[in-house]
Amino acid sequence: MTCNQDNRWFPAPRAAMLISLLLLGTSAVAAQDVDNCATLLGSLSRELHIARALAPGQRSTFTCPREREARAAVGASRQRVLNALGTPDRNHHAVDGATVWSYAFRSRLDRDGDGDHDHDRVHGDPELSFRFNALDQVAAVECHLAR
Repeated sequence: MTCNQDNRWFPAPRAAMLISLLLLGTSAVAAQDVDNCATLLGSLSRELHIARALAPGQRSTFTCPREREARAAVGASRQRVLNALGTPDRNHHAVDGATVWSYAFRSRLDRDGDGDHDHDRVHGDPELSFRFNALDQVAAVECHLAR
């Protein structure tokens, strides 16, 4: 037997059943409320902000997200990526015609003074690319180190 708030006793199996139902319902609701895309984009936004504030030549501590984590962005709209990460460092078209936005996790300061950030890459700087489909949704996320 266990005691309730009124100090009345009721059978332990009933208490265990009520607690189990409560926990089961709570975990199901919590699992449905998680937006993995928002979590991923928020984390990337924070890391990108930190990397872009670095002094020229200083290395970023950012590492590419695991493929399983990066897949959370698949299906996100181009506008959602833009709102979270800002203007991409590179906007180009792949051979198949898909639009690709790339973000470099390095200082945004012009290292060599030529006004072109693309040539300021340092070997090993992480770059994250979002490939968009015809519906302007993320179809794939790729991360690699600059060569």
